Amino acid sequence: MAPKRDKKRKKQEDSQNDLDLIEAFDKNNAKRLERPLKVWNRVDSCVDIAAGQDWYELEGSTKQQSSDHAPITSSLRSMGQLNASQALQIPPEMHNVTFPQAHTVFASWFVMDVVNDRLDIFSLPNMKSLTAVRAGINEFAEERWPQNGRHALREVHLRAWVKLPFRAAMQEEYSKSLLHKFDSYLEPLTKKNIPYNRSRGDVIEHTINLWSYLSPLGGMLDLIQPKLGSFFSPELHEGFDENGVQYIAEKGSKKRILWITRRGFQYREERPEGPREMIVKALVIVR
Repeated sequence: MAPKRDKKRKKQEDSQNDLDLIEAFDKNNAKRLERPLKVWNRVDSCVDIAAGQDWYELEGSTKQQSSDHAPITSSLRSMGQLNASQALQIPPEMHNVTFPQAHTVFASWFVMDVVNDRLDIFSLPNMKSLTAVRAGINEFAEERWPQNGRHALREVHLRAWVKLPFRAAMQEEYSKSLLHKFDSYLEPLTKKNIPYNRSRGDVIEHTINLWSYLSPLGGMLDLIQPKLGSFFSPELHEGFDENGVQYIAEKGSKKRILWITRRGFQYREERPEGPREMIVKALVIVR
């Protein structure tokens, strides 16, 4: 009988620990949520519903409190590459993912969504004039250089972007809106427990700079999005173990992806002087 009582007591202790962690989301105290994924199915009461809503699909004016967690849950579903009929289940091996690891991946997830044009920045408030100018440049360039107009548009865009007055004006137009979306996306993870970091503005600034260079490629950018639990691929992934030591894959290695630190991307563009290719590998933690 003793082993059964010990097992029951252990289960009660684990449940209490989970409840204490959940409570940390809503109380203004210094304790950080050390293992957020362990209790995510309780933090987001809708986690078992096979539906999700990405951060770029939410309108700030209509966002309801019940959907606050939906974007992070949707990102988790994407990491597992679940289909529409599958509910999200956090496997035990992900329970030890730390707060810094979770915070890093969701911040980078947001950045890569912007870079991959999940959010149409030109649809943000006060961007209609620039959109009209871009359309005019593209129309002229296509008439002058058929099927290569996007290269001229990109060149104009990049030359304008290096001009400080233009860049400052553009940043002022949409950085606040993008920063608000960034904060709203991370809020369920941070709540009141994690003070706002001053580097948030730097993250948004560098995101916009990267987007401004890659966006004119015209859809030739493909994300490298590893699947949790899939095999490590040295051609597409750069791996680290759980202690942060870089993993060098050996022949016949069967390491699997435990966590995604950052998605990668690759692009190919056809230019008059020949094709140009580039790959930025995804960063992953392997086990």
